[in-house]
Amino acid sequence: MQHEMIERMLLRIRKELDYTHSGTMLSKVKGEGFDFAELVPYLPGMNAKNIYWNSLAKRESLQSKAFYEEREIDICLALMLDGSLRFGKPVEKFEKLLECAAWLGYMTIESGNRCSALTFEKHEAIVMPPTKNRASLEHFIYRSGAIDPLFSSVDLSYAIQRLQRHLRKRSLLFIVGDFLEIPDLSLLAKRHALFAVVVRDRFEARPEALGECVVTDPVTGEEMELLLDAKTAQAYGQKYRAHNAKMEAYFRHHQISFRYLYTDEKVSARLF
Repeated sequence: MQHEMIERMLLRIRKELDYTHSGTMLSKVKGEGFDFAELVPYLPGMNAKNIYWNSLAKRESLQSKAFYEEREIDICLALMLDGSLRFGKPVEKFEKLLECAAWLGYMTIESGNRCSALTFEKHEAIVMPPTKNRASLEHFIYRSGAIDPLFSSVDLSYAIQRLQRHLRKRSLLFIVGDFLEIPDLSLLAKRHALFAVVVRDRFEARPEALGECVVTDPVTGEEMELLLDAKTAQAYGQKYRAHNAKMEAYFRHHQISFRYLYTDEKVSARLF
């Protein structure tokens, strides 16, 4: 994607985020953490390490330190780039994927959590280490947008192994792609909380008869002449729905949350 297009997209997201989500972040609550809250009467069963021993000299009752709860979690974004993302209207699935990643990253950082991200393309990965910095996230989006995934396919086995090495402790992992190929996420799902964002276009779900046309496979680059009549479109739609049913059953079996995101939908309205 062009640099200027990404710049306009990020500016629009920041404005919408500031207008619609200001004041919605959670405030601190008391619990186990590092930020001191107040002294409370010590009761049996409380952590003895938090006893404020000086209270014996100042008060008749023993006091314990209460802290604000540590609510910070690690959130990771994984972007799967295939040539099939170079399709869609009013925008390509690739652009919608980047917009989704930007929204998820901004929301993570605004909520006070660390965000890391990886973009997978062929056998390579762009990595953003855990950060709370908007500029780092935006740099990651620009780098990912500079990739043209046309005529390429991500190595899913490499991507999953790379994610296993990257996530050193339990995390919330968002995987964003079109999932026209179902990856083996079973090992990741055992250790982490997974959420799949399935980016699709309406034409894929409800193909129209176009007559005789020449189509190019966006992954292999192979061209073929095709008669896309009503019967062919109907057959494609049946295969599409069967694939989705298989994918959804797989997600449910491994307790992976998921949501479809179409190219004509607003990310903020669909995911948040």
